[in-house]
Amino acid sequence: MIDVFVSRPTWLPEEFRGGLDRLSAFLDSHDLRTRTLGVTDYPAASPLDEVIRLMQRCRGAIVLGYPQIEIQTGALKGRPLESAMFLPTEWNHIEAGLAYASGLPLLIIHHLGVARGVFDRGAINRFIYEVDLKAADWPLRPSISGAIKTWKAEMLEADLNADRRIVSAGHGRGSAYWVGARPDTGSLSFPRIGAACPCSLSWSPATGTLATDSFVPLARARSP
Repeated sequence: MIDVFVSRPTWLPEEFRGGLDRLSAFLDSHDLRTRTLGVTDYPAASPLDEVIRLMQRCRGAIVLGYPQIEIQTGALKGRPLESAMFLPTEWNHIEAGLAYASGLPLLIIHHLGVARGVFDRGAINRFIYEVDLKAADWPLRPSISGAIKTWKAEMLEADLNADRRIVSAGHGRGSAYWVGARPDTGSLSFPRIGAACPCSLSWSPATGTLATDSFVPLARARSP
């Protein structure tokens, strides 16, 4: 299973739950396991720290913009509102920004009329899907199911590219290459000194770098 981060409110009105349940089932059928703070995972530290930690374990992110705040009257940039404005949870913007900065493949979907921030066209270099999230079958519609499949393929391609990367490690002994099935765990091999080091690695797809705090050599090549 591939862990994917889902940015959404922990509380939802009943009319949205059918579609969300259908989305979870659809993702599960494609070997994608959803992770959401306060729903599948619970914090031991501050929410922001836990979101960062959880996102580091995931290989992609979905942002679901459900209406949380409805503004009937007021002004926007000094002009009176002509119609009601619907705003999402502020965590959508925080989590979308974290995922984008981390280089995670990102899928953005919002309910009809939800606006501002990450859901404004042009705010982020991703296609944004607007759909009636009250409809129980919205995840199965061709545009959404097709987008999910494309997004999954993007995650798999990112993993493949990560497997092939040559990285420079701050060991002081020259370059190293990474060996592992995933970009967050594995080992670094230092050919010039004949050492293999098991590590917990922090991978940044945006910059193509790996970082770790310590190296404990597993084995060294014997001298001839």
